[in-house]
Amino acid sequence: MVCNLFLDELTSTPEDVRPALLRVINERVAGDTPIPARVVAAANPEEHAVGGLLLEAPIANRVLHLTWELTPQEFVHALREGFESLYPPIPPTPGPEALEHAQAEARELLALFLERNPGAAYQMPKDDQASRAWPSYRTWYLAAKYIGTARALNMDEEVQALGVVGLVGQGGYAFLAFVRDLDLPHPADVLKNPTLVPSRDDRAYATLQAVITWTATNWSRENWLAAQRVLSYVGETKPDIAAPAASRLIRAYAEAREKRKPTWDFDPVFINTFRPVLERIKEVVR
Repeated sequence: MVCNLFLDELTSTPEDVRPALLRVINERVAGDTPIPARVVAAANPEEHAVGGLLLEAPIANRVLHLTWELTPQEFVHALREGFESLYPPIPPTPGPEALEHAQAEARELLALFLERNPGAAYQMPKDDQASRAWPSYRTWYLAAKYIGTARALNMDEEVQALGVVGLVGQGGYAFLAFVRDLDLPHPADVLKNPTLVPSRDDRAYATLQAVITWTATNWSRENWLAAQRVLSYVGETKPDIAAPAASRLIRAYAEAREKRKPTWDFDPVFINTFRPVLERIKEVVR
């Protein structure tokens, strides 16, 4: 059973209490007492709160910011049908492997975005914006976790945007547009047909990374051999794009051995294509 710690009127918290509040939010500890719960908070805008104060940047950077609005029509509907009828039920949580795959894929997409937009990774805001959502390494990591979970639950783009922008601010829209523009094929389809790997370099790179994540999550002899065929296919014409994914596949092989999962021989074509990579990690293929 998951418990929630609800912090009401967050912006009315006195300044001398804020340091202790930060520890509650960040470490789930109050004094010497652990708090095994999720933290949920609510607040009026500081200009409308009793004794309202702006949130300090460290606190603002540790929460997901959502603006809650209720139209008169929604309120009337809730009065008649119940407030629980306003929103659809949350779909069942996907299995651990499916969830891990979706989150790992989201991390790969975010890494690709930030490689091309390093200035978006960390931007300490000024003035009142520091009390809102702003991009840091922490919030980008949480945004990847959020969007991966949302995609695993088949949530639409509007829901995905609410979380990403609520964590990193308006810059989250650029990341969402980047993901939409990539329009990647599903890794399972690529494993069956390597020609589905896009020709554009950034899309090809992201696709191969997704294929390796899928293979590591769905570990089987069929996927293992298929992943090598995909990488060998791309490696013939784009070795610089395929080599990082090949390194990850080799690491996945090593991790499988450490976890005593079944492992199989390397494909000879893969070995010839990525011999330099294999030679750097000889202990993996002994």
